[in-house]
Amino acid sequence: MKKVRFLAGVVGLAPAVVAAVPATAQAATAGVAGKTVRMHSAVLRSGCTADHEWSVKSIDPMGRTNQKLWFWTRDLGAKMCVGTVEDSTAVYGATSNHQLRLRIYASDGGGFVRKLNHVYGATETGNHLLADIGVHSSWTATKIEVCAAWVKNSDSDSVTIGPVCKVATS
Repeated sequence: MKKVRFLAGVVGLAPAVVAAVPATAQAATAGVAGKTVRMHSAVLRSGCTADHEWSVKSIDPMGRTNQKLWFWTRDLGAKMCVGTVEDSTAVYGATSNHQLRLRIYASDGGGFVRKLNHVYGATETGNHLLADIGVHSSWTATKIEVCAAWVKNSDSDSVTIGPVCKVATS
């Protein structure tokens, strides 16, 4: 599935297109760890595609990865495109009603300016929170910073996990 996720980011496909992967590819992953993972998807725009993968993770005090963020960008000269953004976060104990707050900042040589601030629904499966967002937008920038945090009850200020952030350069 990692190759499928990477391919989707490379070609800038909306996450819904990933669901159309042939049954043989899906069957190959069906027996892995006995878990079924459904991804929530939200497509903002289909204006640009991305081809460079970035990722960042946070480690808890016990040395375990608890939040991992992936996203794809493309250098468009004076602009940078952000394609798909994904997050997988491990949770320990009962959890409910989490959403992913996604913030994107752009810099064209000066400071960073917030360009996107939105809360998206997510899938809670077993001990993971999962989000898959098709941003597919571009901004005038030489650097983009993508930040993801988990919030409750759609309140963008009630951060319960994170944030994790990564700066991508053109």
